[in-house]
Amino acid sequence: MKVHQAYCFALDPAPAQERALRSHAGAARFAWNWGLARCKERYEAEGRWYSAVDLHRLWNAEKKADPALAWWRENSKCAYQEAFRDLDRALRNFTASGKGDRKGRRLGFPRFKKRGRCREAFRFSGVLRCCGATVTLPRLGTVRTHESTRKLERRLERGTARMVPTYAPAYARGGWAQGTACRPVAAAGMPSATVLHGSGDENWQVLARTALITVYFN
Repeated sequence: MKVHQAYCFALDPAPAQERALRSHAGAARFAWNWGLARCKERYEAEGRWYSAVDLHRLWNAEKKADPALAWWRENSKCAYQEAFRDLDRALRNFTASGKGDRKGRRLGFPRFKKRGRCREAFRFSGVLRCCGATVTLPRLGTVRTHESTRKLERRLERGTARMVPTYAPAYARGGWAQGTACRPVAAAGMPSATVLHGSGDENWQVLARTALITVYFN
């Protein structure tokens, strides 16, 4: 069993950072749609999907061969990689749901995403740094937050928590929010945190949705 605690900070990005956030969200949406199209093509021909690893390999080849895709360098490679992983997970959940191996309501087949009709979000992987009322994100640099990140910063400094290596900026009702999670380190007298069953990315997916439920306004 793994123990996680979620944090969510409302971002206050500069205009250039706001554009970069939207660009990364658009890149993730493009990667999802591109990958879904490739998976549907393969399923019609061979009766099976591409995995996230397969999609990443295909994407690396196509982005180098097609000059029209030169814009991909404007965004972190994480936006594309994590979108492929999300799609892979969605396809596996769809298959498991159809077989009755997944609890809950029956899931439909993944759909293509359209700007303005889906959540503007993407995920980074790697190191997240926080200091005072700022967070430092890959490719975006240091972004101001509407509240202090000091509580999380202190826990990381003291070694009473370790950062989960995947985190998700998302846009909701007029503002960007940064969701992240940490894994508390066992210590005497330490308050209990949210407990989730399962392992790996499955845990983080639940945490990310929970963390980003809170709505922030600019």
